[in-house]
Amino acid sequence: MSLITRTPITPSFPLFNQLSQELNRLWENDFPAMTEGRALWSRDFAPSVDIKEEADHYLIKADIPGVDAKNLKVTMVDDTLTLEGRRESEREEKGNNYTMQERSFGSFYRSFTLPRKVDANKISAKHQNGVLTVHIPIVAAEQAKPIMVKVE
Repeated sequence: MSLITRTPITPSFPLFNQLSQELNRLWENDFPAMTEGRALWSRDFAPSVDIKEEADHYLIKADIPGVDAKNLKVTMVDDTLTLEGRRESEREEKGNNYTMQERSFGSFYRSFTLPRKVDANKISAKHQNGVLTVHIPIVAAEQAKPIMVKVE
């Protein structure tokens, strides 16, 4: 009996990454979603979000171009911030001849659990130039006070 050594084939990482991105795009955008028992083609989007923690507040920025402020909802329950919204379709199907249409429309829902206690009553949000900015003050942690226990 003889042993045969084999040289493994190493994938080309740029090609592998491109394939992975295309598969993710396919799963996220092009497979039908079930709604009320019927299949619909889903073109919903999830806005990109940056979360920055400063010493006294969180700053959250979400890219939401084309979303009207009346279609936005920002809620805070316990330690979870939720961003909800809807981008309305601008399509008029009469006589339009689209060569390509990549922009997605529909609803989005993003939730984030914040690690520190916040003051939910002082949260502010601003919608400007396609960016939603949410400012969330952090509650200062109380200093632990030593408690003397009598030893008997």
